[in-house]
Amino acid sequence: MREHPQGIATVRFAIGRCGTATNCSQVKGSGRAIIDGEVMTLIRRVTPFPEFPPETPEPAMTLTAPIQFRIR
Repeated sequence: MREHPQGIATVRFAIGRCGTATNCSQVKGSGRAIIDGEVMTLIRRVTPFPEFPPETPEPAMTLTAPIQFRIR
């Protein structure tokens, strides 16, 4: 049976008003290089995020998120 890589990596990134992700960095690795690399690729792939509503005064929001990978 073939091993399926899995793990959780935590990333921090900012989202600007127009939905662009910037300043992406890994906060905690999963212990597997292939997963850690894919987490950074994932953030670029899902950009752009929805634009901020007009009533949101902040120019950007910084998020820290654990991302779990499980290949089936």
